[in-house]
Amino acid sequence: MTNAIEKKQSVLKLTQLAVLTAITLIMGLTPLGFIPVNPVLTVTTMCVPIFVAAVLCGKYASAYIGLIFGITSVAQAFIGTSSMGVLFVSKGMYLQLFLLAVPTRVLVGFLSGLIFENLRKVDKKGAWSYEIGALLTSWLNTVLYIGALAVIGTTVPEIRAKFGAGDKLGIALFAAAIAAVLTNAIIESLVMTIISVPVSKVLEKAVKKIST
Repeated sequence: MTNAIEKKQSVLKLTQLAVLTAITLIMGLTPLGFIPVNPVLTVTTMCVPIFVAAVLCGKYASAYIGLIFGITSVAQAFIGTSSMGVLFVSKGMYLQLFLLAVPTRVLVGFLSGLIFENLRKVDKKGAWSYEIGALLTSWLNTVLYIGALAVIGTTVPEIRAKFGAGDKLGIALFAAAIAAVLTNAIIESLVMTIISVPVSKVLEKAVKKIST
């Protein structure tokens, strides 16, 4: 009986991962994963399946979904839908593109799962852990990506020329970029929480009913 239950749960987890993988690929390769706020800012919803995976399957599953997110980001660079990615591709900086897009998203997924796992140990009733977990997942994505871009971006002459010149224009552009990133991050984290919290809670309840 125990083996049958374990097998059922394993099949259920694999099914969940397969569905989340498909959703992540669709979102990452279509406009569904990106909501334009204005001509400058675009909010990504790509962290939603990462957090859902963290809730349903744990940190290793969310790290895997982060990997899929990263792969779609690389694909976008070659397709031409990511302006930053296109810049790296045009310079033949494929390794830098990979390091910017993939390891950061894998780490976001793993940390999202790890954080939520520990939050739930404290928040037994689930009163606030989902909201905090979703917010932190979104901010982790922003901080890790921008941090990696700040390091890797210094190897791109165009980026270095614009933001690293040290003159008034360079400083103004840098300040404007930081303001845009912060604005984007705040909107993104709110959208992320509004979407992912109810979705993850509903799916978690449904999975528990199916697995029992």
